[in-house]
Order: sequence, then structure tokens, then C-alpha cells
Amino acid sequence: HDRIDLLSIRPAALPAWLKSSSAISAAFGVLGHPQHPRGQRNKGLYIVCPNTRFHASHQAANLVVSASSNLIIVIVVSAFQFVASAGPLSRRNFYSYTMTRVILLCFLAISFICNVSSAPLFTSPNPAVTAHNALLKRAEPGTGDDDFPDTEPHPNKLDQVETAFNDAFELAAYVLNSIDDDIDIFPHYFNGGDRAGVKNVFLAIFGTTSIPENPSTGNDLLANIHVQRKDTEGQCKNKRTLAYMHDGETKKPTIVLCDNAFKKKAVTALKGADPKKDEDKKWYATCEPLTQNGHLSYLMNTLGATLLHEYLHFDGLVEFVFGAPIIDQDNPKGEPIGYGPVQVYDNLSKDLAPFNADSYTYYALHNLWHVLCQKDFEAPRAGKDDADPDCGKQA
Repeated sequence: HDRIDLLSIRPAALPAWLKSSSAISAAFGVLGHPQHPRGQRNKGLYIVCPNTRFHASHQAANLVVSASSNLIIVIVVSAFQFVASAGPLSRRNFYSYTMTRVILLCFLAISFICNVSSAPLFTSPNPAVTAHNALLKRAEPGTGDDDFPDTEPHPNKLDQVETAFNDAFELAAYVLNSIDDDIDIFPHYFNGGDRAGVKNVFLAIFGTTSIPENPSTGNDLLANIHVQRKDTEGQCKNKRTLAYMHDGETKKPTIVLCDNAFKKKAVTALKGADPKKDEDKKWYATCEPLTQNGHLSYLMNTLGATLLHEYLHFDGLVEFVFGAPIIDQDNPKGEPIGYGPVQVYDNLSKDLAPFNADSYTYYALHNLWHVLCQKDFEAPRAGKDDADPDCGKQA
């Protein structure tokens, strides 16, 4: 789940003896977890440094990998020491003995810093990882105690919302990781000429864009959003509505989460719900039902995606990118034409897509689950993949 920061050393930069060393390969091997496909793609040599924001389901496994790697390093280097120290203490043996001690101390220092500070020591140039690290310092929308009391048992609705904040960022991070080279998913949602603008919309979630006059404002603005359950406009009476934004054109908008929104699940760790326990799996969106269905579907939707959709209605956050608000597109009769997977996947005009919230939301969901599940999902089917029971059998 990209909760590991890595120093990547490409094989081409390594001497032949090191590339062929099975011991070193074992010590630094690529993290080939089925839920960590980035490790499978970026073949190379890695130094492992755990980060405290692991997905709960992978935290223990990744810490074991880190500890095991460091242990193997010590064993390997100690073996070199033993060989170097055998026989007469020639200048060459003395040099080897000294160097192996230096190498051992360096790796022990790396291990100590990683495990004590649990902070990123080496950062991948990958924009998603860089952006994720920046999230640790940035703002989130606020909630009120009246709407979201922190009561037992956990997870409660406050826990769900706080995890959804992280899941919304996670969706944006996965997009930023792939959007520059995405020729498979992106064209189903947007015109190729809008790629830079779409990227800037997702970057705005993090508070950084490539537009000079708006250098770093987006994520700070998220702190101006208030999230509540009180249905101030009565829109939650519509079974189709999971959430809505109130006063999105102002500096301090409100997101209202309807009761049905809390039926949507989490992706990252949720307080009080262990994804490894069968009784807690109901709280999490997982690959199994998605791969069984095989199509882009409402099944991919999460509470984090619901929040991401609403963020896009905050004019002060994203309007500057394309010069107009991002709305929910409809036709002249007032009927929605930009809701759900069927309407936004190859059906909505690509000229309207940059101004349609669900185009971004389902592009991000499609990308996230494509990576996590390692699955190429087929086109959504009308009447089936958009018949969300949490929305009255609609998108």
C-alpha cells in the first residue's frame, strides 16, 4: 500500500558481482507483496525503511521483511569479515576487514534510524510517494463533536470519516503515480490534451500545482471545509444522495454526509477494525468482489471516494485549473449525464469531463483498484454496474 519509502538503485548501476550475489539479492529483494505491485514493477535493489502509516493489514509483514533484511545484511557482512580476517593480515586483508566493518556500521545505522524514528529516510522520486509524505504536514476538513462524537464502540462514524480523509488522499496519490504514462485508463475518461489539467486538479488536493500563480494553496484550503451529518438542505431525503456540498462557492463550504454514505467502506486502516479478522472485514473494500465482477462498478466506491467527489465541488480548491467549477453534469432536462461508472466511462462527452466530478472520482477508483487488484477491469454494464443499492439502485 505504498507505505514504504525506498532508496532505489537500478541494476545497471551495480557491478556484476553484486548483481549476481544471491545473498545480497535476498537481503535487499524487491517487496513482492500482491498488494504492493509497485515493488514488483520497479525491479532493482532497495533499502527498506518502514513508515508508521502502514496499512494495518500489511504492517506486521512489512516490519518482518525489514527486520529480516537487516539481519541478513549483518550475517552477510559478518561472513565477509570472517573471510577477510582468515590468513595472514596482509594489507589487502586489512583493507577488506576495515571496509566490511564500515559497511556493517552503515547498515546498522540505517536500521537504527528507520526503526527508531519510523520516518522516511530515503524518498523515491515517485510523485505519489513524495506527495504522500507531504500529507503528513497538511490539513484535513474539520468535524464537529455534535455530529461525530468519539464514542465506543469503535469503529464509530468519526473513525470512518477520519479514515475516509486518508482514503481520499490515497486515491489522488495513486493517480499522480500513473497519470503521466497512463494510456490504458485515462482515455476512457478524458481527452489526452487535458492530461496536465486533470493532473493539476489532483495535485490541488495536495496543495501543489504546476501553475505559477497558484503554487501551494489547495490542501490548506481543505481545512476550511466542515463535514457534518446534519442535513441542512434536506437533500438526504433523495435515496440517490450519499453526500452533498453546501456553499461550495464560498471560502468555508460544508460537506453533508447522509446516512447511506456510511455504508461505503474503507481502504486504509480503520480504528477498531482489524482487516485480518473475519468479523471486521465487513468494514473494508477488498479485491475479491471486484475481481469476481470483473467490470468497473459501483462496488469500487468508498467513503473516501465520496469525499473526493465533494472536494471537487469546492470552487476555491480546483476552479482555477480549467477556469470553471467542477459540477455534476446534466442535460437540458435536468437529468444527470455524469453520474456513476456507466455515464462517465466513454459515454460522457470528453469536452465536459474536466468539469464533471464523477469523471475524476471514477478515474481515481479505476486506477486504484487496477493497481491493488492487478486486474484490467472491463467496461461497466448499464443497469448492473451502476445499480448501487446504497443509492436506490442508481448511480
